Amino acid sequence: VYLFTDGRLHALPEISPALEGVFRSIIKVEDLGYVKSQPEAYLTLAYRLGFAPDDALFVDDKPANIEAATAAGYVTHLYVSNDDLVRYINQLLI
Repeated sequence: VYLFTDGRLHALPEISPALEGVFRSIIKVEDLGYVKSQPEAYLTLAYRLGFAPDDALFVDDKPANIEAATAAGYVTHLYVSNDDLVRYINQLLI
């Protein structure tokens, strides 16, 4: 599980410790030279992390980011709520 972000919330001292151990790595989109609404960001991310886009699930709350990741070949899910996400993941596991 990776965090792919264009924000700064993860770096706040009150947030950062809670993320340790949850995510393997935190990747900032600006470090890749793109914005999250560009499919190239997701292709570059997959290449750098060594996985095929269609082997990954990308979850985001912004439709433009979901569209970009889908265009790059990712399995995607638009985040609405925790309950909805858990239901979706459970469906994938069946």
